[in-house]
Amino acid sequence: MDKKEPNDITASGVVISGKRILTNAHVVQYASEVQVRPIRPATNFQPLSKLSGPGSISLCSNWKTRNFSIRTRRCRFESRSRTPRTRSWFTAIPPAGPSLSITKGIISRIEFTGYSLSALGLRIQIDAAINPGNSGGPAVVNDEIVGLAFSHLQTAQNIGYIIPVEEIELFLQDVADGSYDGKPVMYDDLQTLENPALRSYLHLPESLQGMVVHRPFDPSPNYPLKEWDVITKIARRAGR
Repeated sequence: MDKKEPNDITASGVVISGKRILTNAHVVQYASEVQVRPIRPATNFQPLSKLSGPGSISLCSNWKTRNFSIRTRRCRFESRSRTPRTRSWFTAIPPAGPSLSITKGIISRIEFTGYSLSALGLRIQIDAAINPGNSGGPAVVNDEIVGLAFSHLQTAQNIGYIIPVEEIELFLQDVADGSYDGKPVMYDDLQTLENPALRSYLHLPESLQGMVVHRPFDPSPNYPLKEWDVITKIARRAGR
C-alpha cells in the first residue's frame, strides 16, 4: 500500500495562559508538524509538545522561540463558567487569512453526543456555518468564551457545532499532569427525560434531572444498572 502525500491544512486556535493554544484534536492529532501563525506579528512558530483528547480538544505548548508574544488587549476574553442557554446570541471569531472575521448566530440546541467512536461529551448546535479553517476558533457570548468551533453538518446549510467550556475545563484538568487519561465511558443505552409521558410513567417530579437506562450494557444480575433505572448523578471517587 502506497503512503499518501502529506496535506497542508489551516485551522484556528485560542491562546490561553502558560503560552498554550487550544484547538480541535482533529487539527493536530495526526500532524507530523505544527506551525503557529499569530495574527500579529505574521511569523510562524513551532510548538514542541501537544496533548489531544480523541475527537475533541487539543493543547499545543512549549514554544521553540522564547520571545513569543501576542498582543491581546483588544481581544481579551474570559472563559464562561457555564454553558449559555438556547436562543442566546453568540459571536464566532475565526481568522480569515491574515485578519479576523466576525460571524453571529443563535445557539439552537445543546446535546450530549459522540465526538468520535471513543469520546462522548456536550455539543452546542448553532445556526451559523463552520467552514474549513474555522475549527478551534473561539465562540463568544457577552465577551466570554463559551466554546471552540468544532464542525458543521455537511448535508445542511448554516448548522455548526461548538465544544462548550465544560468540556474544555475537563480536558485542561485532565492534562494538568502532562498526560491525557480520558473520560469514563458508559456503554449502556440511555434515554433522556424530555418526554412528559415517560416522566409520568416513572412517577418522577419535574425538578428531577437525569437519564433513564433503556438497555443495560451487561444483563447479568451482578451488573449495577438495571432497565428503567434513573441516573441522576455520577459521583467522583475521593482523590480522583
